[in-house]
Amino acid sequence: MHAGAMTLPAAVATGLAAPLSGRWVADKGPRQALMWSGAAIAVSGLMLAQITATTSVWYLAVAYAIFGGGFGLLNPPITNAAVSGMPRAQAGVAAAVASTSRQVGTTLGVAILGAIAFGRLSGPLHTGLPAASHAAYVVMAIGGVLLLIGGYVVTTAYASASAARAATEIA
Repeated sequence: MHAGAMTLPAAVATGLAAPLSGRWVADKGPRQALMWSGAAIAVSGLMLAQITATTSVWYLAVAYAIFGGGFGLLNPPITNAAVSGMPRAQAGVAAAVASTSRQVGTTLGVAILGAIAFGRLSGPLHTGLPAASHAAYVVMAIGGVLLLIGGYVVTTAYASASAARAATEIA
């Protein structure tokens, strides 16, 4: 029950950030949402890489909320990017591929980060897991930094022109 309750800050932040991100993407394009998402995920990864067996519940709640906010900011620009470069007739397929890819990525992320953390575990779970998870959270932070950089690169004028050319060729 306690572990489940600890995921609430991430879920609430995701639920609040996603609709804001959708409006942000509609008004300003995907760049800022992608970059803020990457920054939030990187910050939460770095915060979580510092945890110990005695880390306060409030520290964890803040780190999880920051992660949830970053995750919530991520989905609308990904969907927008997937469908904006496609002809209208194929937009549904593009959205489905983006959604499936996001689900596969999330599943792989949980599996890989879990494998990293549990592969480094020594001693009892309740005292050993926080230290064992540091490497996994550093990997998560690196992923956030890559998302931040990628969010900039894929929204340049060159990338937009390339997407427009591809959409014309596909049509």
